[in-house]
Amino acid sequence: MGPRTSRMVPTFVQLMIFQAMGSFCNSSYSPLSPFFHSSYRISQSDLGFINSMVFLGMSIISLISGLLIDRYGAKVLLWVSMCFFVAGGLIGGILHSYVAVLVSFLIIGFGYGIVTPATSRALMNAYAPRHSRYMGFKQTGVSIGGALAVLCTPLVATAFGLVGAFLLIALLGCLGAASLLLVQNWPFPAGASQSFQQKLVQVVKYPPLIFISIVIFFFIWVQQSILTFYVLSIRQLGIPLNLSETFLFVILVGAIVGRLLWASGSERLFHGDRARLLAMIGTVSGGMLFVLALGLTNFTVDLILSFFLGVTTQAWNGTYVTLVAEIVPLNLVGSASGTSLAFAYLGAIFGTPISGFVVDKTSSFGTLWVILGFSMLAVSFIIALFYGPIRKRSTVIG
Repeated sequence: MGPRTSRMVPTFVQLMIFQAMGSFCNSSYSPLSPFFHSSYRISQSDLGFINSMVFLGMSIISLISGLLIDRYGAKVLLWVSMCFFVAGGLIGGILHSYVAVLVSFLIIGFGYGIVTPATSRALMNAYAPRHSRYMGFKQTGVSIGGALAVLCTPLVATAFGLVGAFLLIALLGCLGAASLLLVQNWPFPAGASQSFQQKLVQVVKYPPLIFISIVIFFFIWVQQSILTFYVLSIRQLGIPLNLSETFLFVILVGAIVGRLLWASGSERLFHGDRARLLAMIGTVSGGMLFVLALGLTNFTVDLILSFFLGVTTQAWNGTYVTLVAEIVPLNLVGSASGTSLAFAYLGAIFGTPISGFVVDKTSSFGTLWVILGFSMLAVSFIIALFYGPIRKRSTVIG
């Protein structure tokens, strides 16, 4: 099936924009972390629980969103996700407490848990089997949305308080919902209606999918720990908040470059062997974390390090999402993506509070970076050890 386009904007660009909208809302907790920390006088562990609530919402909704996407189509489910963003933003904007923040980001997590499976299914319908570079481009929306959140939400929170930042999320959700009403329907082949249990039974018959979901648990733990605690670790060095947020922005710029780089490299260097590419990204990520643990204090060097942290620890998502979509037949892409993400998100649900606990107990971000570095090296070795069997099962689209 060749590439499909809308009247004016190609399908993959539309999907990237909606991915970016969702990522903006979902990623806002990261640049707002210093504001939560100071406004509610919470510990690092409590801060980690905000991240956990985001991914708890994503994990819960992912289990059923894949089935609903396969049944009703990506456009309908994306509209539902935008409604979740509106609700989460309004709750955070109207109620002013740490508990309200947790509830708000749980609901925002519900919304974003739909976005990636929905956009991935729509893209595969439109572009498979020549989908790899389009998937990589679509996934840059994750980092673009995150980078825009880093630029906008601290400015809004500084000028109007956390209320303004949450209302901005609600406004973006409204804009996304309205935009979907103007978008042409994306390719959506009708299929036989199946129950959740039937779809789940079909999906778990693919061992490579289970394997990848388990190892991505650790990738997400590392990724979200950096997004949650990196700004605070920079501030610990005495760098002002506005400059600290700059480092996070540079990480996300690196992630944009990395997603495009890995999308191209998976074909040119690894001939479509995305499992082996994941192992390489994980190995380099582990090395970057060890460098981060050295606690460098040179501003220019730290900016360069931040960029390459983005290229590695933040940019693997496109490779993972593409691999999942290739493991199963096209009619199961939504369900497989949702099921895999539901398990993988546990890495953020449990991992980020653990990271906060480590920092609270050791009073050292360096210790955290070392632990995460060793974790990435270990899991990358496991991927490399089993990449042969994974490759045999994951490079042919059913």
